Amino acid sequence: MMAKTQNAATTILEHAVALFADKGFSAVSLSEIARHSGTSKANIIHHFKSKDALYLAVLQHACQQSAQALDEIEQRNDLNPRHRLALLFQRHLELLLDHPQATRLLQRELLECGAGCGRTMAEAVVARHFSRLVELLREGQKQGLVRDDIDPALLAFLMVSANLYFFEAREVLRYLPEVDFAEEPKRYSKAVFDLLERGFAPPEEQT
Repeated sequence: MMAKTQNAATTILEHAVALFADKGFSAVSLSEIARHSGTSKANIIHHFKSKDALYLAVLQHACQQSAQALDEIEQRNDLNPRHRLALLFQRHLELLLDHPQATRLLQRELLECGAGCGRTMAEAVVARHFSRLVELLREGQKQGLVRDDIDPALLAFLMVSANLYFFEAREVLRYLPEVDFAEEPKRYSKAVFDLLERGFAPPEEQT
């Protein structure tokens, strides 16, 4: 019974992600989500209490893959913080591209989120994941792989932003004659990380 309940909730979340990403919060009704999910509005309320609670769960669900990737990379004791960061940067971009609906949903929220929802978005959805990335950068500072005078939160923001903008602008990048990396996200990821590293690595660590 527990597994069946979890599967029903997951189905609702997956359909809600697609609808919210396509239309936005205000334009999607619980009845529409129920119809696409093959369930009832009452069942959605049973699982998520309200539309606002469902939307928050959807945003958290959209970040789930990135959180799992962070879990896996944090456990890679065979890698130093520099290699963990490089791997995480690459994996983050892969996930953005592999899950476009979830990515578009988060982008829509970031673009449309006003003062009222900004705090909720930060505290309930992205803060814990962002803080873990910042902590990984602080670990790099402790080990002398990241300069002490660099704000780790700013560096984390630049890393996330570089990947989000690649996702957003990729359809335009394909047609820019000077750009030859639009179809090679792994090469883009490595090149951008190398550029960032030239700025954040201590002089003796730069190659």
